[in-house]
Amino acid sequence: RYESGVHRVQRIPETDRKGRMQTSSAVVVVMPVAVESDLVLAKNDLKFEISKKSSGPGGQSVNACYQAVRLVHLPTGMSVYCATSQSQTENRATAVEMLRTRLLDQQISARTEFEQKERKGQRGTGDRSEKIRTYNFQRDEVVDHRLGKGLGADGLGASDTLFESGLQVVVQVHRQRARADKLEEIVDQVLSLRKAT
Repeated sequence: RYESGVHRVQRIPETDRKGRMQTSSAVVVVMPVAVESDLVLAKNDLKFEISKKSSGPGGQSVNACYQAVRLVHLPTGMSVYCATSQSQTENRATAVEMLRTRLLDQQISARTEFEQKERKGQRGTGDRSEKIRTYNFQRDEVVDHRLGKGLGADGLGASDTLFESGLQVVVQVHRQRARADKLEEIVDQVLSLRKAT
């Protein structure tokens, strides 16, 4: 989660006779694994409204059955109407399926929009100047560029060798920073809501 960004690798290829260092970079995007699950509709969240197919004075409408179904999903306010069949039972089942399909589609599109926004934010432009970490194999070092000098844990900074203590120290620092940023964001939201009321 904290590894998304541009990673730079510096190495001397075995095929290079002059021993020149080669720099490569790769963009890493870390996304959660989405598990496809069926949408379960609770009976308490559904409101069925039954109406006649036809209305009016006299004629055939006197013998009309109550068969058209309007189904409302109370938490979202989404509604569907079904009068495709002569049977109220079939129309109920069809309305539930239509509502389930629409709600699932709404969830999928919201998730897709979130993932696209998250991916774009993590990827950036992919330029080398956005690098977050450099791996230098000749010197056996890893440099995390997000840590300033003396800002890391145990005094580790951007120019320090991280292989001694491993990347766990760096991940721990970024986890603490992410928590602090999230807490600050929540406090700002609460303060803005208090000012609005």
